[in-house]
Amino acid sequence: MKDTTPVPQTPAVGSAFHDRRIQVAALVLALIKLWFVSAQPINGLPGSIHDDQLFLELAGNILNGDWLGPYSQYTLIKGCGYPVFIALAMLMGLPLPLAEHGLYLLAAWLLVRAIRPLLRNDLWSLALFALIAWQPMSYTIDRTGGNILRQNLYTPLTLLVFAGLIAWSTRRASRPWVRAGWAWLLGASLGWLYLTREETIWIVPSAILLALVAVVAIWREHRNWIAALWPGALAAATAIAPILLVCSLNARHYGWFGTVEVKAPEFVAAYGALNRVTVAPPRVHYPFPRAARLAVYEVSPSFNALRPLLEGDLGRAWAMGAEDREIHGALWLWALRDAVMHVSQARQASQVLEYYQRIADEVNAACDDGCLPAGPPRHTLIAPWHEGLTQRLKSEVWNYLQTFLLFEGFNARSPRSHGTAEQLKIFRDMTQWHLAPPDQAPELATPMSRAMRVWRIGALQDIGSTLRWICVGAFATGTVCWFWAAAAAVRRRQWPPQSWWIATAALGGALAVWTISFAVHVTGWPDTRPLRFSQGYPLLMLFAVAAAATVFRARGNGSNAPVPHNPSLRPS
Repeated sequence: MKDTTPVPQTPAVGSAFHDRRIQVAALVLALIKLWFVSAQPINGLPGSIHDDQLFLELAGNILNGDWLGPYSQYTLIKGCGYPVFIALAMLMGLPLPLAEHGLYLLAAWLLVRAIRPLLRNDLWSLALFALIAWQPMSYTIDRTGGNILRQNLYTPLTLLVFAGLIAWSTRRASRPWVRAGWAWLLGASLGWLYLTREETIWIVPSAILLALVAVVAIWREHRNWIAALWPGALAAATAIAPILLVCSLNARHYGWFGTVEVKAPEFVAAYGALNRVTVAPPRVHYPFPRAARLAVYEVSPSFNALRPLLEGDLGRAWAMGAEDREIHGALWLWALRDAVMHVSQARQASQVLEYYQRIADEVNAACDDGCLPAGPPRHTLIAPWHEGLTQRLKSEVWNYLQTFLLFEGFNARSPRSHGTAEQLKIFRDMTQWHLAPPDQAPELATPMSRAMRVWRIGALQDIGSTLRWICVGAFATGTVCWFWAAAAAVRRRQWPPQSWWIATAALGGALAVWTISFAVHVTGWPDTRPLRFSQGYPLLMLFAVAAAATVFRARGNGSNAPVPHNPSLRPS
């Protein structure tokens, strides 16, 4: 195919995104959103030691200069990226919700800045900013849980990673300091993304595709490879540096060089060894049934030491009172960690991981010797596949996809807080924000302008319910345009323009988010809440605008012919 991808250029002065009218419009949209979402309260959930309260406590330890605090089964279970963000917000005197929404809006603006040379018409830039900034899932609240969630940081970091990757291509003719700035942004956001959640594998295909787009553009222009590719090396170094720093801090404080324990080879080995035991028939969402537990006790001394706990009060608590004492697959990981921590009495991660390795070695040896019926060796946290999961996949795949693509489950109203004033103190102090009214502590309710806040939340609910369908329509339009542009490129024997490839990367990233969430939904924990797809929703809007701009720009030009390059117009 003949490649006719145009070289990025800065539009003429008067039509650029620098146009004050466009800037003012974007600023107004951002300020209006901040005004509305500032009415949403924090939902205090004392006792949420695996999520909301855990993040606040870890952030408090960081502020006290004690890194993540004393070692426990919770210290290294989740990435430190979000607690670090909470601590930074407190140091800067920013309320946590405003810091999260502010970072999201900044990320949306930088993404628009990165892709602007390919959109040409600034109305496309404004449309993209408006859709990403106001897409309703950016201010939805879980109906049953809290809103101190890693997704509030993970989503803007996703946009920043895409902005950096896109700028690698669109800003390749810029001054070195400009390219270095975008490269630093890419590396910093990518490293922070890795430290925030554990399933960052979903972004790899999109990152590779966008990197290839940049490399191909560089190759077409016969640029010096060293001068052209150094931003990638700078981004990689910037991404690795904070990860190594966190690993070093964990080694110093907890005796283990790593980020989160669920990625540690010893823990994965133990979890996989237990899941390969096939004493009982497979059951959906219960990869390690009680019958398998009872059998493993007999062959593994290390696992047998956990028996009084797993078959006692701790096991009953994690079985949620079930008479058969079966522990759900999503809860089994926590039950195992609680039991191992209690038995090992470990004060460092290295000691706990040694215990997990002993369990893995003993169980695998028993399986290999034929003492236990078992499947092949496993070194993964993914549950073994069986026919029941196949049936569940077939029955739910379309409904689950519809939930994502139709922006279902939007809710702007926060549930009430729980607990006493003393229990809720950490939520109020660490977030520096007003709480949803708690029944047990009415004195914590904020009476000032309550009627106005209630009105704003109600308006947000109505706005989000309407914008949901606008976003669905934008995605549908983008899908048609994406196929149209692909068909036109094949018919003309041309490579699609860069904007089409960016749309493809965005769509691939959004579907990768959905795929991982669906895999967890089928094999582990049934969950259709919008927060499962948080970082995927703005990518759907990026896909829609980039695909539509590709088609309408080509139709406006009359062809896909490249625009002559003017070296005096250098993107900033």
